[in-house]
Amino acid sequence: MDTAKAKVFHYIEVFDNRQRLHSSLSYQAPVDYEHNRPVA
Repeated sequence: MDTAKAKVFHYIEVFDNRQRLHSSLSYQAPVDYEHNRPVA
């Protein structure tokens, strides 16, 4: 069971959260948001 939990955690943290669009980031993926945000 621990292996399944680890695989789900890995999928969510490494793939899903980095690729899916976030409404709080103007519907951009976090990687795109970091790449496109203005430098202060």
